[in-house]
Amino acid sequence: MCRILGRRSSEILGREPSEFVDEDNAIVLREQAARRSRQEAGAYELALSRPDGSQVHCLLNATPMLDENGEKVGSFAMVTDIMERKLAEEKLKEAFNVISSSIDYASNIQRSLLPSEAFLAEGLAEHFVLWEPRDVVGGDLYWYRRCKGGFIIVLADCTGHGVPGAFMTMLATGALDRALRDYPDGDPALLLPVLAV
Repeated sequence: MCRILGRRSSEILGREPSEFVDEDNAIVLREQAARRSRQEAGAYELALSRPDGSQVHCLLNATPMLDENGEKVGSFAMVTDIMERKLAEEKLKEAFNVISSSIDYASNIQRSLLPSEAFLAEGLAEHFVLWEPRDVVGGDLYWYRRCKGGFIIVLADCTGHGVPGAFMTMLATGALDRALRDYPDGDPALLLPVLAV
């Protein structure tokens, strides 16, 4: 603790651990004390305070010491500095948030390519859409367009899941739109080969 907290042993010996923590960590220490009173060993993450006011994240392993009658006479505690792990966790959390927000935005783009409920309702009086990609974005799509002969509905499962599948749905939607421009009567026998190219 001297090394981790940057304190002399005289500043640590005889003092309660609660003197080195903030209120949130004091709650953890009280829970730890309750477990020790039940003679249970435990490991706890705490942020301990240094003399300059900075905090260091530590893992505290506490084991009750019992006498020959099984009575608790003290505790053995080992404190490990886990600051590097905490910093790595923070970087990982930050990266996860960046990736998640990008995928959520990609989901908005993908959904914007799908026909709107209002557009579907114009040509399909009775219908419903159940579209639940396995991931936030996915490889499934539905496509609806009017054509000279009436309308065309396509339900497709593109190769891949997640972001690769979402890219495939965008490519497939664009290819279908292009094929319908080339073959406005909407003949599936003419549209599908265009998609295979």
